[in-house]
Amino acid sequence: MALPLPLSRWAYAFGRLVFPDPRRAGFELAMTEAARRGGGVYLEFGVHRGASLLLAQHSAKRAGLDSMRCVVFDSFEGLPGAETAKFW
Repeated sequence: MALPLPLSRWAYAFGRLVFPDPRRAGFELAMTEAARRGGGVYLEFGVHRGASLLLAQHSAKRAGLDSMRCVVFDSFEGLPGAETAKFW
């Protein structure tokens, strides 16, 4: 899996996610609950550098959801400011 730079340089060591993230417990809880209910689909809007996606992937794997489908969406430019822009 090719990761966006610079995250790919320091996110993994020996196949494990190594950076601390306070969201990890929430992902673990969500994926454990998804596994208890029979799986599901992970959707992420606004990927940026992929840290949340990595947390979701590792949490899903630990919960036994190796084949969970992940669908991610990103504009690659961000959203326009709400005060001045119109978008659909």
